[in-house]
Amino acid sequence: MDMCDLVNSNFARHGKDCVKALKLKIMKKSAPDRQMLALIAMEMCMKNCGGRFHAMAVAKEVPETMVRLCERAPNLEVRDKTLALVHEWAVNLRREPAFAGAFHQLRARGFQFPEVERRSVAR
Repeated sequence: MDMCDLVNSNFARHGKDCVKALKLKIMKKSAPDRQMLALIAMEMCMKNCGGRFHAMAVAKEVPETMVRLCERAPNLEVRDKTLALVHEWAVNLRREPAFAGAFHQLRARGFQFPEVERRSVAR
């Protein structure tokens, strides 16, 4: 939550760096538990940092990164978490069609998405 507070306190200074760092951690070919922590941190920021963070995630190609991660995920837990996040963001972030595009791209490639209940995501 400290990361979310930092981003929200001065988005111009910390927002871009936060998205960039999380994207790198997600794609780094390291231990799956580290990728999972980065996914959880990205989820927290997406839920708590608002529309500017969502737009920055799209600008930094996070949806495309999530698609690539699903294709080469080191284990099923990371892949399933990634699929759940893409689905959740596609459903809840209608202002950012890139997430819906990532969802449709993965679905067209045959990935099965876990059921995601519609939740309140900061817009």
